[in-house]
Amino acid sequence: MATVSIIISIILVGLAFTAYVLYNTYGVPVQKTEHEKKILNAGVLAPARVISILPGGGKTSGQNVESRYKLEVRPEGKAAFTVDVTTFILIRKLGDFVPGAEITVRYDPQNPSDVVIVQ
Repeated sequence: MATVSIIISIILVGLAFTAYVLYNTYGVPVQKTEHEKKILNAGVLAPARVISILPGGGKTSGQNVESRYKLEVRPEGKAAFTVDVTTFILIRKLGDFVPGAEITVRYDPQNPSDVVIVQ
């Protein structure tokens, strides 16, 4: 009976350690604001290109860092437009947002400057 308890304890410690490593490796994205959630749910999906990384940002939240970008949004059948976006990005994904990178965004068609990066 004691052997079973030891085996279960070892398994639980192993699972806890695995969860800890995964959390610290991959992190958890910052929760979106209600406004961002609204755009992500109802906004128009469009491809975009990172034009530049802007100064500012730098706040951190867990495994996320606040970053600022100038994007060229290219909606299908409409003229492209540029917009500045401030958002939290998982540190491990920062390399996906270098100038020239192709990303996906959602924007408010009533206010195209209101853009949220889809991650």
